[in-house]
Amino acid sequence: MNRSFTLVVFLCLATAVSAQLQVVELSALGIDGVCPRLSPDGQRLAYSTPTAGLDVVDLATGKQWLVSPEFNSSADVIFSAEGDVVAYSSQSYKDHLRYHELFATDLNTGRKYALDQPSRDLYRYRFSGKWINIAKRSTVRRVSLSAKAAEVQHRYVVAVEDDDLVLYDGNIRRVLNPNGKNIYLWASLSPDEKKIVYMAVDDKCHTYVCDLQGNNVTDLGYYIAAPCWAGNDLIVGQQDEDDGHQMTSSRIVAVRADGSNFQVLPTPGYERAINPTAAGNIIVFENDGQLVRMSIK
Repeated sequence: MNRSFTLVVFLCLATAVSAQLQVVELSALGIDGVCPRLSPDGQRLAYSTPTAGLDVVDLATGKQWLVSPEFNSSADVIFSAEGDVVAYSSQSYKDHLRYHELFATDLNTGRKYALDQPSRDLYRYRFSGKWINIAKRSTVRRVSLSAKAAEVQHRYVVAVEDDDLVLYDGNIRRVLNPNGKNIYLWASLSPDEKKIVYMAVDDKCHTYVCDLQGNNVTDLGYYIAAPCWAGNDLIVGQQDEDDGHQMTSSRIVAVRADGSNFQVLPTPGYERAINPTAAGNIIVFENDGQLVRMSIK
């Protein structure tokens, strides 16, 4: 065999191997909870428990905050960029009808903000500096959480409304639907606000990435549920299996935003790993109601 050709093959294989992620830590946090959500810097974690409501824990110091005593789904929790303010939805009932309420809590002061009136719809919301932007279909309501809050130019909010993939830019609402009329799920913006990851149910339940115009669509090639961003180029999610009645197993997977380097992240001892959340090289997931931390490189 030609030596030059052999060297090229070797270098290609070495590059492919080096591109694979390695799990350098896998440890139970000793916390009973579901639907974990990491702050952008990976230092704080929000989660729900059936008995204690909505909690936040500082992963470095162990300090805990009881954000809400009622059971609220932390699947809707978002943190400010600094991780010191947490926004979340709460449910209430009136005349047998369910209403959603939006709140924010400053973890430094304990101050609680009511962000909007109770609504039958659960609106999408997102931090923009010390502002909260609430996408209400016809307009974006802006709520300041600080007297010194400065304007932030880019104020995108991504939402799924009536199965459509929607982008708000200020008060401009655009239906993107990059895969045409479909059922869209799990849409979220990359941290640099340049890409959107989402699932298209009618397209083989595959997960896709597009730009903010709904163009340059990339099929990641797999069913990847609950996708989230770990930086601007890496997507982490779950692949679960069921017996037709209940989930039997689930694994954490990762893939580049261009569809390359798909891999299963090994989680020995955790066979039902679901609902991953990521910040940089830190991933937290739940397994049978227990929270587990993973570090990758």
